[in-house]
Amino acid sequence: MSLVKWYRSEPQSLFVFVGVRHIVWGASSGKGKSILPLQRRALDLAGDDTQEAAMQALLVVLQQVVVTQSIRDMRVVVTDNWLASANMPWNPGMANAETALHLARTQLAATGHTIGGGDTLRLDNASYGVPRQIFSYPDKLLDGLHQCARRLQVPLRSVLPLSVVAWLATQRQHRRQPAPCRALLIVEESVTMVVQSGSSDPSRMLDVTFRTRHANGRLRDHELQASWRRFCLRQPHLLQADKVALLDMTLRDDVAPIDKIVSPPFVRIDLGMPAHMPISPVLLNHVRHQSLDAIADTPSMTSWRWGILFGAALLAGVLTMQAIRTRLAVNALTAQLQDLHSANDKQRQSGAGRTVWHREELPRVQAVNVAIRQLNLPIAVILRALVPPADIRVAVLSVETSGNVAIGQNQMLKLIAEAASNTDMTRYVAYLDERRPFIRAYLMKHEINATSAEHPYRFSVEVPWAE
Repeated sequence: MSLVKWYRSEPQSLFVFVGVRHIVWGASSGKGKSILPLQRRALDLAGDDTQEAAMQALLVVLQQVVVTQSIRDMRVVVTDNWLASANMPWNPGMANAETALHLARTQLAATGHTIGGGDTLRLDNASYGVPRQIFSYPDKLLDGLHQCARRLQVPLRSVLPLSVVAWLATQRQHRRQPAPCRALLIVEESVTMVVQSGSSDPSRMLDVTFRTRHANGRLRDHELQASWRRFCLRQPHLLQADKVALLDMTLRDDVAPIDKIVSPPFVRIDLGMPAHMPISPVLLNHVRHQSLDAIADTPSMTSWRWGILFGAALLAGVLTMQAIRTRLAVNALTAQLQDLHSANDKQRQSGAGRTVWHREELPRVQAVNVAIRQLNLPIAVILRALVPPADIRVAVLSVETSGNVAIGQNQMLKLIAEAASNTDMTRYVAYLDERRPFIRAYLMKHEINATSAEHPYRFSVEVPWAE
């Protein structure tokens, strides 16, 4: 088999887009640059627009999802009208996970949403003191997606709102512009949505508002302006947006290209939508796990996890080799020390007086004492104490112990680690500060790894410890 055929036969991800009145699915081709083949099924609402009837029609279409190629997982994008969302002001109780979920459920109920007991709630990973974005996923929707994944015998890896994925794609396209768009207008079948950013961080999505359209199909320029004015009437601060990104996801019956010229303040976002399909590979390429994902993050052997596994194996090999070399050195020095003791005993027996260490013998004795202390290090206890909890995303890259420490002094442990965020780095240092046998934990330096796509924090910590 040639390399090209082997690469094309690799299992790819199955992407499913749940729209307002249709479902589109297809498997990724290559490195996610295209989605082939794309299949579309309309939802049979039969003139009944109730939420219950729409959910039943959606579950029926999910049973029709069939793929012919080999796939490794299933990733889903859901239009926001299937979900409940709200913006929650900061509350000190959000520091506790259970309290934060209770506050989120209360906030959704206060904004008019009906949340079932089995629905899944997710909050974004905002900084301390910053308002949080909430999304609630109906249990019937997630049950239908899980049943579809089980029928296809693949894991359901991710379920994200359309607003979140579209905002990430828009920010990536405009990241090099001096004045990024603070608002995004999404036009999708019979729904229009406005996604807004916060005042302090223009790159972070903070609020989602959607309205129902009375007509399907493309939104003409005069209809677009009228729809935007209605949004501004409800939220006057939108009038301050001098540039609004426009993402048109409506289906086109003609083959003529969409007019790219729109009136201000709109700037059209071109994500390469294929003809007669409302979804694009560029949009689906941003379906990655994050805090708002309905599916909990499950360990998978991605490239960085393989790297961590390789690093841990390498670290274990280095420590093993160091222990073997230390053992050999201790055996050699112990033999020399026994020879010196034997000579000493013979000298005492012969009446030569008390032992006097020569200048060249003292370094040997000191080296033996240091080697014995190194050999007696509680390596297993130290390594267990360095393992971070499950909710702190930190990987330890290297560990170094101080060898030449006088008796009675605290020994020093130096380690280099990598964290997914500044919050994880701070929490890990505080975690080490309370662990035993560690006495304190000092963050020496940190930097952001700009070469990695996740931009992790790499930092070094010095931890004194005592037996």
